[in-house]
Amino acid sequence: MAKEADAGARWRGREVMELVHEARLVPPVLVKPFVKRQKSDAAAAAICVATVRPTMRFIPVKPEERQSRRMVFRFRYLLVCKRMRTANALRGHLAELGIIAPEGIAGAEASVSLPEVVWATGQTSTLAERSAG
Repeated sequence: MAKEADAGARWRGREVMELVHEARLVPPVLVKPFVKRQKSDAAAAAICVATVRPTMRFIPVKPEERQSRRMVFRFRYLLVCKRMRTANALRGHLAELGIIAPEGIAGAEASVSLPEVVWATGQTSTLAERSAG
């Protein structure tokens, strides 16, 4: 069985291998040159043409444990990136209020723990009062 390596390809590859067949996953980048028009039949034909090429590189079907481990690392990376983006956004918003926070996650945490926020108008209020209103 040959399939373009998309979201569910590795799962399908494992299912096919349980039925004692060979599963070949073709990278989408290597299938694209063989597509003649933008139809699903053309994509299937392109996968067939790409599979029989002697120099074609295939993606191995990973075991479920290895794939799960990779998903955990990817998810953690996304969380770290989102955390940094959020910290930078917080610094930017506080800078608009005249509060200059140090760079990095530690600076964002120090800024959030401030008991009072000075508004651009000179008013002061606690964070709890602002979130309740």
